[in-house]
Amino acid sequence: MVEMVKSTVFREYKQAAANERLVLRTADLVEFISKSKGEKRKELARIIGYEAVTEFRALVTAGVNALQNDPDYIRAKGNQATAQGKLMKLCGAVLADESELYAAAGKLVQPLSPEREIVDGASYATAIESLKGKIAQQEKAKKQFQLRQVKAEAEVLISAVRAAEEAQTRFLPPYDRLVANKEKVKLLDLEQFLAKGKQVLEREIAELGKCPFCGSQVDLPHLMEEIARRLEELAAIRGEFELTKRVKMDWIDRLRDLKRHAEALAAGLPDVPAPPELVLRVRGAVASAAAVEELVEEGFGRYQEIRIKPAVAAAAQQLVESVQAAIRMLEEQLAGLELTKDELEILDTIQKLTDLETAFGEYRANTRTKEAFERQIRTLGKIRDDFVKVQNAAFQRVLDVMSQDISRYYLYLHPPDHENVDDVRLRIVGEEGVEFEYSFHGRKTYPPMKYLSESHLNSLGLALFLASVKLFNQKSGFFVLDDVVTSFDAGHRLRLLRLIEEEFKDWQMILLTHEPHWFDMIKRELGAASWLLQEVDWDPENGVRLRETPKDLRALIELKRSHGHDVANDVRTLLEAILKEICYQLEVKVAFRHNDRNEERVAGELLSELRSTLGRKAPGIKDHPIFKQIETSNLLGTKGSHDRPKEISKGDIDVALEDIDRLEAMFRCGKCGHLVATDWFIPGEKKISCKCGAIKLDWKE
Repeated sequence: MVEMVKSTVFREYKQAAANERLVLRTADLVEFISKSKGEKRKELARIIGYEAVTEFRALVTAGVNALQNDPDYIRAKGNQATAQGKLMKLCGAVLADESELYAAAGKLVQPLSPEREIVDGASYATAIESLKGKIAQQEKAKKQFQLRQVKAEAEVLISAVRAAEEAQTRFLPPYDRLVANKEKVKLLDLEQFLAKGKQVLEREIAELGKCPFCGSQVDLPHLMEEIARRLEELAAIRGEFELTKRVKMDWIDRLRDLKRHAEALAAGLPDVPAPPELVLRVRGAVASAAAVEELVEEGFGRYQEIRIKPAVAAAAQQLVESVQAAIRMLEEQLAGLELTKDELEILDTIQKLTDLETAFGEYRANTRTKEAFERQIRTLGKIRDDFVKVQNAAFQRVLDVMSQDISRYYLYLHPPDHENVDDVRLRIVGEEGVEFEYSFHGRKTYPPMKYLSESHLNSLGLALFLASVKLFNQKSGFFVLDDVVTSFDAGHRLRLLRLIEEEFKDWQMILLTHEPHWFDMIKRELGAASWLLQEVDWDPENGVRLRETPKDLRALIELKRSHGHDVANDVRTLLEAILKEICYQLEVKVAFRHNDRNEERVAGELLSELRSTLGRKAPGIKDHPIFKQIETSNLLGTKGSHDRPKEISKGDIDVALEDIDRLEAMFRCGKCGHLVATDWFIPGEKKISCKCGAIKLDWKE
């Protein structure tokens, strides 16, 4: 039962800690900083647990986009524009409501001295019937009206066929290129799956070294690179696919228009003498358009090649030719139906009234459809905009809290009085972005890459990680820094150790490095704070293993002496290491050297420059006897390193170590463990001190 409880507790802990940032590697330092503003926002939303909020916002935005791209909405806008053009042609204005329709109709019939005013639908119909009654040749007029209607539908059908053919030409070539590699296009179905897998890997939920999809052993960094590469490829295909989809939708709309006009013409043909083959071809056009629409939708949904049979194109051409012949026939029949000038004027007015009412009905119906969509678009858009305001305000508050620590950590590593960078913070940029903002020589600017060096960018990445750890890692209580100082300037490494020591005393931390000098600094700075120090060792028999490491060079020297090994070289190295630390803290100036040669300072050079600095800044101690004694001890260590004379005895080594201890004791506090440093200058007293102030030295500014 106890084991079960422990196991349950551990599983719950593991699940809770899975969403926390636990590991920072060198490659991760500038990864976030180099991302786009939109990518930064997504990443920070994930870190602070805003994913659900961001996903809701994305859903609302997707809803707005879906409504704006809805075929019915697009079709309604197009039909509204067409009807609007008809109204402008018929009456010179766009009619907003029935009252304007009736007023426009009244103007059309005004020259014919109407018996009643047009004020509603009933009076509109009465006006048309009244006009018909004024025509003496009723049968001729009725026949001519029917012929005109059929002729108009025939002309529209030809335009619809041509429009469908043009839409087909715009769609098929790019679609054929898109599906030329069918297997590649089918990967679009995996896009969402890969995106989710990428999130799992980025959150480090997957078990180390195992694929989160199949559980097999894999190289996870390589897997992440491969997924990112494939998602980038799919994004390009997706863009091409969506563009082709819109062209396909236009073709489908043109096919539906063709069907509608073919059905309208077929309905009017029984009223006029038309060849039987024309009726068959018009009805066949309805079936053919429906079949092509089904073929296109099915092929597109399966990423299949779409081939329109030559017979379909031939039938379309035959249809156009037959309809054109029918139009010529109708024109001949119309010419044979002679009416007087007054009767033709009345008939034209009746035709305009009929077309006006039809155009107004189409305009109003499509306007209502369009407005219904736009009401939804506005509503969702307002929800999105209001949500964005609230989300951004809340998001910025979280960023402000993070920014306090980010700025403090960054400025600890890079003091503004030395490097002219201040007030580092995260700020929302636009609706979809987040960026670092900072003050450079007193002026606000962004992004970081504009002025900051690689070392500064690494420090900024580290500050972000530490700030997010402190704010959001509520369950784990530990984190790992994996060789993060590879790209750090040497002058900032010690500051990093002190930042860790001061800000994360209550945290468990794993600090990894392969640099010996950096490891020595860690041992010196953090060994006294109860850190556990171990080295990774390897040999053919035992493989990789951990072994205890001496906390500092003194412990190493004692260990080697206990085994009878010569330690003269180690004594020299110890003296050089201590002198380097003292010189660094007292800002001792030494000759310039390129790159890593700056680390190759011998004790004699360091001791000489240290005494020179003390002569200017602290003359009271520059002639302390220890400096002469240290010169002798340094000579002993140097000779022992190179000549290895047998005269160097155990007693000589003891004296040399005592001299080194006395030198270090002059500058290192036994209470806080820190060296006296110029960073802790006491202006009123003209002194410098250790961190706790227990040791003070007179120091000239």
